[in-house]
Amino acid sequence: MKKLALDMDDVIADYVDKAVKTYETEFNTKVDRNKMHGKKVWQIIPEEHAKVVRGFPYRPGFFRDLTIKPGAKETIEKLQQKYEVFIVTAAMEFPSSFVDKYEWIQEHLPSFSWKNLVFCGHKHIIDADFLVDDHEKNLSTFTSGEPILFSAPHNAHLNTYKRVNNWQELHDYLL
Repeated sequence: MKKLALDMDDVIADYVDKAVKTYETEFNTKVDRNKMHGKKVWQIIPEEHAKVVRGFPYRPGFFRDLTIKPGAKETIEKLQQKYEVFIVTAAMEFPSSFVDKYEWIQEHLPSFSWKNLVFCGHKHIIDADFLVDDHEKNLSTFTSGEPILFSAPHNAHLNTYKRVNNWQELHDYLL
């Protein structure tokens, strides 16, 4: 079986939505998501708020209640029949996220084996046939297989990689 590595945040789980909603709640304001084309949340808000937003992923519990992307669970289950599927997440960048992410996977993907979870620092160590990720920094150093860009607001300007906009497109491409 070929190996398929899937990023977690903004591929399987919706980090951007949680960051936007948390910001809106804490600062009693609304984010114009149309301004996010090619940018992260902290880049389109007042500078004095950006430090707080950049700190969200360091908060214990922040990653625990992200919503799962539509179609992710069903597609992952189908992909597991054709590929050796791994969830690969740079959890070490945000040390308090490790337990949150592990418990999130157990809740949302209960049949996913712990043996196929990779909590790492940098993804250049990943040896797979495909890496599906939303960050260019991970795809640009992935040399063992085909990088696939999963659309997110911050990567809207990229056109260097094969792009999928959602789980249905990933399903259609890989299955």
